[in-house]
Order: sequence, then C-alpha cells, then structure tokens
Amino acid sequence: MISCNICGWTAESFKPLYDMGDVYCPSCGSYERHRALVYYLEHEGILAGSGTALEIGSGLVRAIRLYLEKRPWTYYSLDCWATAGAVDVCGEASDLPFSSACFDLVVCTHVLEHVEDEFAALREIRRVTRSSGLALIQVPYDDTVFATKENELPSNGRARTGCHYHHRRNYGLDIRERLNYFFSRVDEVDPSLVIPESVARSHGFERNFGTTFFCSGGTSPETGMIYRGQLHRDLLGMKRFWLTQRAAYFRGLARNGYGSPLEDWLQAEGEVAQISDPEVGRWNVYDILGFS
Repeated sequence: MISCNICGWTAESFKPLYDMGDVYCPSCGSYERHRALVYYLEHEGILAGSGTALEIGSGLVRAIRLYLEKRPWTYYSLDCWATAGAVDVCGEASDLPFSSACFDLVVCTHVLEHVEDEFAALREIRRVTRSSGLALIQVPYDDTVFATKENELPSNGRARTGCHYHHRRNYGLDIRERLNYFFSRVDEVDPSLVIPESVARSHGFERNFGTTFFCSGGTSPETGMIYRGQLHRDLLGMKRFWLTQRAAYFRGLARNGYGSPLEDWLQAEGEVAQISDPEVGRWNVYDILGFS
C-alpha cells in the first residue's frame, strides 16, 4: 500500500499522469514533486511559524494549500485559468495583482518554463516577496547543459496573454544565475538526499522528481538557515564552455566567409581563457544577454 503524505489517500498505487507513470494523487492532485517538497518542509521544520503565502500556477493541485491551511498560514492561489473556483485569484505571473512585499512565502512550481516573459515573472515574484520572506521555485531543467534554450511556439499555444501550454524554454544550469539576478541567496535543495528511501517509496516519490530552489533576499530565520540536501555545483567550467561557444558564434557571423569555424573556436577559447574565475563567476546570464 502507498499513501499520500499530504491528504492521507491510500491505495495500491497512485494514478497515471501523462507519460510520467503512476504519480498522481486523485484526492489532492499532488504529483511526486509536491509530496516530496511538503515532506521535506515538514520534517526539516521549515515554515514552522506563520505568515501569508501565495502559490503561483496552482491549477487544480491542492497540495500546498492543504499543507499550509493545516498551519497558522494565510494562503492564496493564483492561476491564469479560473477553473471552477479552484484558485483564489485569476492573473498572470508576469503581472501579479498584489502590492509589493506582501507575502512571507511565494511558491512557484513548474510555471516559469511556460510564461512568455520570464524576466517579468521573476521580477514580480521578488517584488511581492517580503525582504524577510522566502520563495520556493521549481523548474524542469537539463543539468548537462549550461544555457537555457528559448523555444519558438505558435501563437495558438497560449492559455491567455502570457502563458503557453507547452514549454516556452528548456532550462539549463543557468537557472540558478537567473534566480540570483533577483534574489541575493539561492539554495538548490534535493529532498531525496535526506528523505529515507523507504519513506519516499511509501509516499510515491522515490524516483528523480527534481529539485527546489530556496530563494531569499533579506534577513530572516530562513535566510540564515542551512538547508540539508543542498546541491553545490561548480558551474565555472560549463559557463566557460558556453562563453566560448557564444564568442565563436559571433566571430563566425563577423568574418563574412573568411577563415574557418576551427579558427573561430580557437580564438574564442583563448579569449575566454584570459578571464579569471572570479570574473566569470560574477557575470550573470542576464547581464550577458543584455536584459534590463
């Protein structure tokens, strides 16, 4: 038997969801990533106090709502679909209808890859999160590449003005730098590193369900907390490789048919090799891409 650690539903197995296997709880709508995150938050004593929380893109999934409503938290959900009263507020992630610094907690799971303007959405998340607050952000990403790839999607793939049914972008490891552009502290946590395997199996999240970024921008108990299960990645090597690719590409565009791709690469490699590690580390992907 398995059980949902959020709502208590029990059965022989969870229900199938698309091509993800048996991961769906028909009672609260949770997937394995929701159950793993809630278990981690509860057993690590995070969010033990009270406050006001916003979940962006909650849809029909009631996992975070049920978890917080059992505690002294005030919870609001927002989605671009107002599905049968399933959400409290209908709105866009890139234009949140809330005043600044009004939430102690903002939860945004598997939403940013769908929005048209990721920069605006992250700016809004930071704006509505109090300086002493915490933002929990999940995205699917490829940890074998550094740079996020933007996808071209047809205009009829939109749910409303700024949201796509399909992924607007495929994130790479630069997701951490994208978050760091808005939050001074970003910690990537993998709950599977600290949750016993037997517990994970009994609640249906024993597979690779992804990580959560704990983002904060001020001083608070959470800001100073050391989260168990943190992933410490050395991105310098992959970032240098990406910078070399980018420099070689622009050299190729500028040479007007003279020279060769190999010469472009060797020259770009030499240029990037002259950049010190601290300087490479200070470059944020948004600075490089020219966002403002």
